[in-house]
Amino acid sequence: LAVLGKLSNQIARAITPVRGTLSAIANQTLGGYYLDIHVRRDVAARYGLTVGAVQRVISMAIGGERIGTMVLGVERYPINLRYPVNLRDQPDELRQLPVMLPGGGSIPLGMVATLRYDAGPPSIDSYDTRTVNYINVTTQVSDLVGYVRRADAAIAEGVTPPPGYTYEWVGQYQQIRAANHRLALAVPLALLAIIVLLFLATGHFMRVLGVLLAVPFGLVGAFWALWFMHYQLSVAVWVGIIALAGLAAEMGLVLLVYLDVTLREFRDTGRLRNRNDLLEAVYTGTVRRIRPKTMTVSAALVGLAPLLWAQGSGADIMRHLAVPMIFGLITSFILELMVLPTLYYMVMSYALRHQFEPHTPPSAGEGHLGQLNLGDSV
Repeated sequence: LAVLGKLSNQIARAITPVRGTLSAIANQTLGGYYLDIHVRRDVAARYGLTVGAVQRVISMAIGGERIGTMVLGVERYPINLRYPVNLRDQPDELRQLPVMLPGGGSIPLGMVATLRYDAGPPSIDSYDTRTVNYINVTTQVSDLVGYVRRADAAIAEGVTPPPGYTYEWVGQYQQIRAANHRLALAVPLALLAIIVLLFLATGHFMRVLGVLLAVPFGLVGAFWALWFMHYQLSVAVWVGIIALAGLAAEMGLVLLVYLDVTLREFRDTGRLRNRNDLLEAVYTGTVRRIRPKTMTVSAALVGLAPLLWAQGSGADIMRHLAVPMIFGLITSFILELMVLPTLYYMVMSYALRHQFEPHTPPSAGEGHLGQLNLGDSV
């Protein structure tokens, strides 16, 4: 325990200067005081006493003995009988406790037992069947995994554990690591499901890539919000990010459908003759989508906003889930309307370049003839 205490204090001093550390306090392995009562077996045997008989006297005098139960309606309270405080709060007083002899009479407890204060540990902790000592570390960082890397480097530089001793990070960091192992499978599966559903809806891989561009637009706001709120990438946060990715992909898909419908209308009516007509079609399709897109995002924000001020059990988890979704929807809404129509225009302009009518400026003669005709009419 002394070695554990010394090593814990060294580690606490090593990680205190690390950026992001608010406090690092090691539990004390020594410093407690205990009243030890040792029964002198040989003396007790001469008086015909057993160790159990002496211990029963000590237990009844200090801890008390239950002699009954008090009943108050449906409530039950035990009744304990023990010596007054002034007869059991000091070792000198305890030495005068009478121990009844089998043949009658009594002797003081101090004749058959020794009483003294001994130093010892306030508590002994164990973890995974091993004796351990905890260092309580309080941090103020948004990236706990990165902080642990910096702290490990500081410990490796300043502390050399003796043979047989090691340290391990537990608590929130251990929970994040376990969650990351599970999410390493869940997140790719969720993204794969989104890609498959988008491909079934569009039937073209390039359109899937265009729709998936809406996902990074939402992630921009989500990670900005996590940085501002000092949130870790917990399971609740990842669930919110996965839900945000699905919503962003859905809104991008609907915007793409609106643009396709408008482009088809222009083509069917013969108004898609050049790039200016294409630009007008893209503009018209985007404007048609603004109102339903605004209603969709507003409804989602109205539903998620109360979670930011929720109280009670589970409120903190719901807040971690709602923050990335709220701010991600806002940035996705703005960036989709600004970027996706532009990319759609660029791609379709290249794809339809052979269908556009060539733009030929009028010749000089034609222009002069027009002026002459106009002058003649005047």
